[in-house]
Amino acid sequence: MLSSLGLKAGDIVVDPTCGEASLLYEAHQYCAGVCPVGFDYSSEALEKAHNNLQVSPAQIPNPVDFIHMDVSIGLPLRDDSVDAVVGDPPFGVKFGQSLETARMLFLPILSECLRVLRPGGRAVFLMSADQTEAFVNASCLLSESDRRHSRKVWKLLDCQPLSLGVLFLVTLVKGDSLTESLHLKPLPSGHLQSLFQISVSTGSLGPHFDLFPRSLAEILTQFNVDELHLSLTQGQWRHEKWGYQRRPAPVGMELWVWFHKQVAANVSSHWSSLCQTISGLLCASIERVGKERVTDHAQLAFERWDSAEAHPEGVLLKHAMLPREVTCTENLTPWIKLSPCGTKSGVGQLWTAARLLDSHYFSVALDYYRGWSSAAPGGHHLTLSLTVVQEVRSWSLKQLFGSSSGILASCPLSSSALVTVDVSDNFTYPFRLSPAPETLVTLEESGVTLAVYDLKNMGDSGPFNLLASPVQREKVYGLIPLPVITVQRFMTGYGQTHGGIMTKIHNSDRFSTHTVTYTQNIPWFIHMFLHSLKIAVNGEETGAEEMRYVPGVDRERPYLLELKLRLPPKSKAEISFEFETSFLKWTEYPPDANHGFYIPSAVLEFVPNDSRNQTVTLSPHRRQTTEPPQRVTRVYTEALLVTLPTPDFSMPYNVICLACTAVALAFGPLHNLTTKRLMWISPPRSLRQKLTSFLSRFRKTGDEKKEN
Repeated sequence: MLSSLGLKAGDIVVDPTCGEASLLYEAHQYCAGVCPVGFDYSSEALEKAHNNLQVSPAQIPNPVDFIHMDVSIGLPLRDDSVDAVVGDPPFGVKFGQSLETARMLFLPILSECLRVLRPGGRAVFLMSADQTEAFVNASCLLSESDRRHSRKVWKLLDCQPLSLGVLFLVTLVKGDSLTESLHLKPLPSGHLQSLFQISVSTGSLGPHFDLFPRSLAEILTQFNVDELHLSLTQGQWRHEKWGYQRRPAPVGMELWVWFHKQVAANVSSHWSSLCQTISGLLCASIERVGKERVTDHAQLAFERWDSAEAHPEGVLLKHAMLPREVTCTENLTPWIKLSPCGTKSGVGQLWTAARLLDSHYFSVALDYYRGWSSAAPGGHHLTLSLTVVQEVRSWSLKQLFGSSSGILASCPLSSSALVTVDVSDNFTYPFRLSPAPETLVTLEESGVTLAVYDLKNMGDSGPFNLLASPVQREKVYGLIPLPVITVQRFMTGYGQTHGGIMTKIHNSDRFSTHTVTYTQNIPWFIHMFLHSLKIAVNGEETGAEEMRYVPGVDRERPYLLELKLRLPPKSKAEISFEFETSFLKWTEYPPDANHGFYIPSAVLEFVPNDSRNQTVTLSPHRRQTTEPPQRVTRVYTEALLVTLPTPDFSMPYNVICLACTAVALAFGPLHNLTTKRLMWISPPRSLRQKLTSFLSRFRKTGDEKKEN
């Protein structure tokens, strides 16, 4: 029975009617390290359960929680927080009672189990033969009822008889879940940030697909990908003026992937094939990421989303950037197709390519990770993010995104559809929302106040179009609050053969010391001089707490520099080094060789003390709880443009033009001299001359007759 659950250490196992806790005890025996929780309405049964577990406490390393309550009125657990559910119906109803009476208890208890079970989580129930039909029918009725409001439905995996048909084992699995959200945040500079997020969770990738995009799932399965993070960005995020992003991204394309240890022997071929496949999926130029652009030795940055360890053993990291990758509608269209509802309903109805790309900043991202830890318990999780920054004062959803009708209805496949607006006092101009928000939620950890609109409650009220009108007539902005950590990077030196890179990191916090991680990927054609590396804090040279340097190899591997620094309060750190450029082969230059070559953005990571200048959103299942700050904040610097020694590619053109001109000038006279004959040509005669000549003939004839 328990083998069908696939339990592992750390899983939360719930028995809604535990009785004497025999099933929870068996779960401990089957898999050490699970966290069992039992509920029951009978206090006498719970007392016996305590006594049973105290008989052999050495075999039970984790404590067992027992709660005395009526489960049919609701479990005191968060949504999607339980890994497995076990039970032995009929849930307190004696054998022999009618099936209708059993169904009255089956429906509410199954509904609560469905709510708390994570996507892909399993529930196993042991019951008698006369109760099996009623139980299965109840699960089907529950699925039909919930299907109208969400996709959190049961799937019947197995129903097998035990003990000559007297007992039956029923295994159910929770279906995929989908949430959608739109977060609007007025920025201190007068711009407006719009963040769309579509989140899909599933228990397994195939062979049958419900909401998770099959085209992407087959790619992830084929190449044994544990995590994949891809972004396509147009524009530079101004973190000094706009604060920190919820989903940070550099200019151009960024791709970093965690592979499973099973592909350690041929990870390079998997990476190459994955880049080509993803490139075809999103109509991008990711296949241009060769081995000379890939970093696979990073140890301090790019931690996993689902692990407390930044770089756990047994997995392999690959990271690459393409600063020159241009994002356009041919990338947006296949990205939209990954969303279950696309542009047919929900927040996707606002995705108009012309308006999205006509903005100061535009970025689409795809984040996939496989849940292994308690923070992301099991299953496969995909988040599609779209970030837009526009300069507007008074706005509406129709005006911002060019939609003719706004949002007609929420996505029928989603379990949650929220539109939130940051209305906290963040030094922006005051504005008035219409319609008024349903609720105002203040997150205790960050102090951010969000106006919440639930699209699931729209009903027949018509299209949803949110309007914001300023209270003041004139534009009056306050001082822009400086983020705690800011970074700038620029080129130094002159000429095309030598130069340098200077990075300045500012800590504006007056009281706290911050530890930052600086990671820089330098192309192989920029020969970095490690002996010229200088680190200074407040003008005094110092060293790094930790430094990693991987030298580059021409046409094989880029340079990698990782630094871990401590920044005292109100301090400024400067990192500088010199470099020498390479002489490339003439075939290695792009068509516009004189444009120059890009150095990818550097990455700065740190753990903030608070959520100031953060983009804080509301989780669909945590409206009344605090939203914790991001564990790691990532900031990207500007991409640098360096000019390399460039051959005069116009010289062949000039030579060809000169040679062709000389040949053309010489060919004409020579051809005429060798092919034409010179002959005397009489000049043309006028009419008078012709008449004179004609009359002269008669005169000659008359003279000849006279002589004769």
